[in-house]
Amino acid sequence: MDVAGVTERQLPTPVPVSHQLSGLSAADAAALGLPPDTPFVIGASDGVLANLGIGVLSPERVAV
Repeated sequence: MDVAGVTERQLPTPVPVSHQLSGLSAADAAALGLPPDTPFVIGASDGVLANLGIGVLSPERVAV
C-alpha cells in the first residue's frame, strides 16, 4: 500500500460476502428506481470467484 500511496483510511471495511446493507436515502432510491428498503448483498468480486472456480486456493498457485 505504501508503494501505491494508499492508506487504510481510503479502503472500505472488510465484511463477509453475506453482509447486507440497507437504508437507501429517498434520493438514492428514487435515482435507482428502487424502494428505500431494498437490501444490497455485498457478494464477492469476479477475480476472487474466478480463482475459486479454477482451484487457485493457496499462495503457491497463480491464475493468469
